[in-house]
Amino acid sequence: MAKKKEHPAPPVKPVHLVRKWNLEPPVYLTIIWAALIIAVFYVVAILPGQIKSGRYYTISSPVVGSAIYLDGEYLGSGTITEFVPSGDHTLTYSFRGIASEEEILNVRGKILFTHLFPKKYQKTGTYYLNEEDLGAYYESLFEDVVTHSAILSYDTVYHYPPLFSFAAQTAVNGKDSHQILSFLQKSAYFITSEEMRKDYSDSLDFLKEHGLDTSALASVTEKLAQLTYEQKSTRQTVSDLIPESASMIDTLTYDRMEIHGFRYDGGSFTEGRPVTETSYPGVQELQRETSVNPFILSESEISEYQYALFLEENPSWAKDQKETLIKAGLVDGILP
Repeated sequence: MAKKKEHPAPPVKPVHLVRKWNLEPPVYLTIIWAALIIAVFYVVAILPGQIKSGRYYTISSPVVGSAIYLDGEYLGSGTITEFVPSGDHTLTYSFRGIASEEEILNVRGKILFTHLFPKKYQKTGTYYLNEEDLGAYYESLFEDVVTHSAILSYDTVYHYPPLFSFAAQTAVNGKDSHQILSFLQKSAYFITSEEMRKDYSDSLDFLKEHGLDTSALASVTEKLAQLTYEQKSTRQTVSDLIPESASMIDTLTYDRMEIHGFRYDGGSFTEGRPVTETSYPGVQELQRETSVNPFILSESEISEYQYALFLEENPSWAKDQKETLIKAGLVDGILP
């Protein structure tokens, strides 16, 4: 086997680094790389903290529902997470003008890696309600309960705030064992939705977990356990809504159409319906006694075609005659 012929390597011109700044190449290259590393470290780790010096705080109050202000600027209510610049700041906790508290928050700026590792600090105010203020606090929440009892179902757009849980947490934070039971006792009669009932049950569980005796509310919780707030799944028709005192009228006939309807002679009746058949005072869908003047109601909606036929024979009811009809007392101002 023939021996492979070796080829000599091509000549290479050696590279010689020159001295700079009166320094040998290894020295000044080390300095350049060190400067680059320090510059990158400064831009990444230190500069953001110098530009935005401060800390993130999660701020809350033991008086649940308190509005929180930082240097007079409203941040929100409940638990708030906010970036607070370095320096001394005034934190104010206030509940609807009933009572408030101020404290100084001293913030020391953090320098290293503030944007890469943004640590959040906890800040909880002190409990600031005396016995009289606590009573006013519960009374304010009770008014909220009454207001929300008018709403029979909630969704993701309009949600129910856990009012009973707010009160229970504040009671535990303030070591109250008397006024909270009175609040829950009278508020229970305004529970009109499943959301409110669950919140009420959760608040009782919370109080029990913290050692509060809720046996005084046993009869209330027993009644609540029997209630249901199921929504009707069947669609109601006009006929379903007609009171028993209404009667079918003769067909109203025009030249080219017929309209069927109902006549109601007027009178008093109970508006609304009970949520449940269980006898439990106050748990209603805002039932009330009301009266209605006599009226006639079409069995179905009036179509544009029927309205056009009507205007052919009664041009005085056209839209451009609205003001005249209002002055004559024939319409109430909502004529389409």
